[in-house]
Amino acid sequence: MKKGVFEIGHELVMWFWRIFIVTIILLVIIAGVTVNLSRKVEIGSFENYLIINYLLYSDCLTNKVPGVIDLSKFGNDCIFYDRAGINLTLVYENKYKTKIFNEEFYKNNAPFCKLKTKDFICYSEKKYVLVRDGNVIKRGLLIINNIIKNE
Repeated sequence: MKKGVFEIGHELVMWFWRIFIVTIILLVIIAGVTVNLSRKVEIGSFENYLIINYLLYSDCLTNKVPGVIDLSKFGNDCIFYDRAGINLTLVYENKYKTKIFNEEFYKNNAPFCKLKTKDFICYSEKKYVLVRDGNVIKRGLLIINNIIKNE
């Protein structure tokens, strides 16, 4: 057997392995891209997250410290968003305070949450918060019920 024939045969086996490995790598890359492109993004849940964080970390409900709800600001109307109705219930020291943002929208569309229609996205969430009553900080619970019109 000639030396050139041996080298061609040896190289041919190596090329089969190289093509096999490159094929596997391409399949993994294509599968990863396909999974990320076909993923469904829920805009409503992201909208809800933004609204709640706006309430807790802006000057809407807080005064000096972000995340600490100031009772003197709890009655303010600070959300001008016509596609959402928000019902906040603040519970602290066995006291209840309720504030509804966009009250007409919330009261008109709250029954649709029980029907689970696709026209409205409904969220309920409880968050443990700190409450400022004058100069005293107390522990509290914020119950958030949010209705967003799905468009």
